[in-house]
Amino acid sequence: LFQTMLNLNENQETCSVCLGLLEDPTTLPCGHSYCLSCIRTYWSKGNQRRTPSCPQCRRTFTFRPTSDGKKKQFGPSASQKDKQKICPHYNEELKIFCRTDQQFICYVCLMDEHRGHEAAQIAEERSEKQRKLQETRQRAQKKIQDSNSIILMKRQVFWSLRRHI
Repeated sequence: LFQTMLNLNENQETCSVCLGLLEDPTTLPCGHSYCLSCIRTYWSKGNQRRTPSCPQCRRTFTFRPTSDGKKKQFGPSASQKDKQKICPHYNEELKIFCRTDQQFICYVCLMDEHRGHEAAQIAEERSEKQRKLQETRQRAQKKIQDSNSIILMKRQVFWSLRRHI
């Protein structure tokens, strides 16, 4: 039981901004996670106001994510969201997701600065992300079930040993 608790504790992530355990965690498109308040503070400074990026890998993003438990993005109003569907470089509709740079792009961008990058239609990328999320969710549920089984087994051993004392 103690070893199981240690293993569970090791899996808790920390924020590289405040170096504490993640509070109201948010995961950026690059995969790095931060406390929502820490990343908001980081983004409110300097160049981050215009183009948010990851403090670790410096990748830039089109959207600013909310905490992992929420689906909506924070920040842009409805009119700004409409503008975000248009490429700021070529004034074309964003229909492609560049997997290499983890951002939405238009067809012109794909042929220009994103030439040779791994890319997919937005709907295809969404389906792939949903599939991966479902797989991750299933693995997490399996780990929880396995942990609960181990805890139950250890309790049974404990009570069995206690009866023999």
